[in-house]
Amino acid sequence: MRLIETNTYRCSGSSVMQGVNLRIACSTKRDLLTLVQQDRFREDLAYYLSVYAVEIPKLADRMQDLDDLADILLARSRSGRKLTLSRAAREKLHTWHWPGNVRELAFVLERAAIAAQGPEIGACDIEMRATKIVSSAGASKAATLTLAEREAAHMRELLNEWQGSRHELAQHLGVSERTLYRLIKKSQKI
Repeated sequence: MRLIETNTYRCSGSSVMQGVNLRIACSTKRDLLTLVQQDRFREDLAYYLSVYAVEIPKLADRMQDLDDLADILLARSRSGRKLTLSRAAREKLHTWHWPGNVRELAFVLERAAIAAQGPEIGACDIEMRATKIVSSAGASKAATLTLAEREAAHMRELLNEWQGSRHELAQHLGVSERTLYRLIKKSQKI
């Protein structure tokens, strides 16, 4: 506390006070003043931390920014590829309530960038994790799917969404037509 009040500190075992130019930036989801009233947070520290408070609304409260944020986050993606979001993918992003805010959006897009087979991320590449969106019919089944079953479901969803020819789909996925047909056949067996 002395460090915050006086901008000085003393190393353990030393008698010399050191000066420091200190700024503290922190964030919390909790209301510090409520915590102080409940005796769950130090009052003096709460006042020091709330000298200049900035309220940032939750992502769920500013869904109009979602598309712009998604584009920015995709441009920063570690996948190394220039990716875009399909209209269906954008619509799927707008159906989620984003409890993890922008950080969750970044992780969802990073996973989608890895899953995407071509230059465009489709709705089938988007997977929300926490309490993920699943149709009521598939809710109990989704948690127990194997990797092969998930891949098969992904392929079936992709085939249902795809508007062009199989040749174009193979190009979009970056695989040969022969490989595409093998993947389709495999997905139909599962």
